[in-house]
Amino acid sequence: MEIIRHEESAKIVIQAINALGKGNKGLADKLNKDPSLVSRYASGKVRPKAETILQCLNYIGEDLSGASESENTLDIIKNAINRLSSNSDYDLIRALFDVLKVAKKL
Repeated sequence: MEIIRHEESAKIVIQAINALGKGNKGLADKLNKDPSLVSRYASGKVRPKAETILQCLNYIGEDLSGASESENTLDIIKNAINRLSSNSDYDLIRALFDVLKVAKKL
């Protein structure tokens, strides 16, 4: 099995930080995590668990829902979440990253 690169999950975390618009601390508060841990996620030093990636994706989706051109993107993201199993960190993170790449959000 291919090892997921930390920078791929970092891009998702950074997108969530940007979506919330409150910096690392804002995302940390939403995730109930220490801001220093969110900084390590964003830098790619630590890969978040699948549940954290899902939460980040939800914040990205909430941000996209306000943009008129992103309706299809939001539907794609929601459908991807519904089809994935949170038991597999690798498959989940890889799929989320690929969906966001296709949607040109990363």
